[in-house]
Amino acid sequence: MNRKKTIKNEFAPNKVCPVTGLRVLQRPEWTDVSLSKACRVTLSVVGDNVLLVRSVGYAALDDVRGTVALIRRVVTGSNRQGSRNEFTI
Repeated sequence: MNRKKTIKNEFAPNKVCPVTGLRVLQRPEWTDVSLSKACRVTLSVVGDNVLLVRSVGYAALDDVRGTVALIRRVVTGSNRQGSRNEFTI
């Protein structure tokens, strides 16, 4: 199956993955998202096909569920404010 990804959001200037050299997209609503007092996550899109998830702290089951929900919002292109990202897989 051939998947095509379209990102119409602008990538942050000068944000480049040090390993791959690909552009990195980070949005404020994906950065340091507090899931609980003990856990927070940051999501980034590297290139066109990689979703980087960084977790800090102790993740309980509810924190993992919150992370999965956030990942789904990023992939489907919706966020808490109700606007849509131009991000499709």
